[in-house]
Amino acid sequence: MACSKRRNEVKSRPPSHTALRFATCLTTSECSGSAQFEKPERTKGHGVQENEMTEAQEPRFELTVKTVGLFAGPVLALLLWLTPFQSLSPAAHKLACVFACVVVYWVAEALPLPVTALMIPLLCVLLRVADAKKAFAPFADPIIFLFIGSFVLAAAMFRHGLDRRFAVAILSSRWVGRSPARLLFIFGAATFFLSMWISNTATTALMFPVGLSLLRGMAPARRDFTRLRYSIALMLMASYASSLGGLATKVGTPPNLIGARMIEEHIHV
Repeated sequence: MACSKRRNEVKSRPPSHTALRFATCLTTSECSGSAQFEKPERTKGHGVQENEMTEAQEPRFELTVKTVGLFAGPVLALLLWLTPFQSLSPAAHKLACVFACVVVYWVAEALPLPVTALMIPLLCVLLRVADAKKAFAPFADPIIFLFIGSFVLAAAMFRHGLDRRFAVAILSSRWVGRSPARLLFIFGAATFFLSMWISNTATTALMFPVGLSLLRGMAPARRDFTRLRYSIALMLMASYASSLGGLATKVGTPPNLIGARMIEEHIHV
């Protein structure tokens, strides 16, 4: 009986200041903890909403740029048409107007690029800059067919995986072994050779995954290639070797053919 009375007295006794302080601290920490827990969620949701708004605004921005460019091209051409140029002949003046309009269309991508390219000879004929035979003659230039042949060759190499087989065969040769210097040299040589026949951009895009695979294979090695900046050297080798390989042949990159044609026409070499 005495024990039960004592228990009832303890239960009915008001809580002490220490107990109240502990309960208050516990409640405050729980509230702050819940607030800290909820805050990142709100921040995360806000960030997701911002990303969604940004993605939704991108098509609007592109549409705005295309619309502005569609009207800015003819306006700029008209301004040049109304501006007198004493040093230019009438045909050259008209050609400058066509050039300004086409450049704006190319930058803003107001029209598809092939359509914009076909506008040049068409406008030249309509404005009497040149007759149809002269305006459309460059489309039948032999250099265009050489372009087509190089593109077909590159597409065939990509289609059958010949480029990747060649690169892997060279990089896995016994001469390379486990020497990082030899591997770097052979990697650059393979990139150089492939870039002689296909475009520089395509060669770099091909060799970058090969280089990353090589770096992943080197990861279990004892030497820290990341600290030695070997990975940077390998990626730079792909870029520079493809640029140099594109200069080795005429079909290595399109500017080579254009430059060779201009040298042949103007210097007669």
